[in-house]
Amino acid sequence: MKPIEFILLEVFVICVALLIVYYIKQRLNSKKEEVMTSKINYEGSERQNPINTTELLMQTLRNLGCKPSVDEDGDISVEFQGGNFLLRSTSDSPFVWMHFLHCYSCSTNNIPLFSAVRRAINHSNVEHVGNMVYTTNPDTNECFVHIIDRFLFIQQIPNLDAYLSHTMQAVFSKRQNFIEELEKIKVKEGIVEPENNE
Repeated sequence: MKPIEFILLEVFVICVALLIVYYIKQRLNSKKEEVMTSKINYEGSERQNPINTTELLMQTLRNLGCKPSVDEDGDISVEFQGGNFLLRSTSDSPFVWMHFLHCYSCSTNNIPLFSAVRRAINHSNVEHVGNMVYTTNPDTNECFVHIIDRFLFIQQIPNLDAYLSHTMQAVFSKRQNFIEELEKIKVKEGIVEPENNE
């Protein structure tokens, strides 16, 4: 039987070894993140003058004939093909968040319709790219459906104008798929909807 000092020493050595392994793993993960970030800013950044994501987004929106405006929070509001978009970007991230707000609304008091809207949102999220969410306003008893998406937006993307245009147009397709699914549910379940919904 070993004296207690040897057992404690073995436990101490094992703990130190585990800490060293943990430290090495953390350093390797940190290196992987640096490599992934550097791949996003790969070779083209030395040939071109780097531009931050927000400036690049504003410039591209203007190229598409849009008139973007920036609010006090730095969010970009823009109308594109009849839809109102809210775009969020930062200068230190290569990604843009796109919000297509209020693409559908209904009363939360119409329980069958509200339930159908939620099921159509779930179906749309499973079947199509992008995320649909809903918010409710308890003061007005309204439900609002929104589409949210995130996409990479860097100078190295070929034909950036067409890329952004296609990305924003895809939202209309997602909205149409949602509306079609909602109509199927309404017909199947005999849900009646007041005429004033969007």
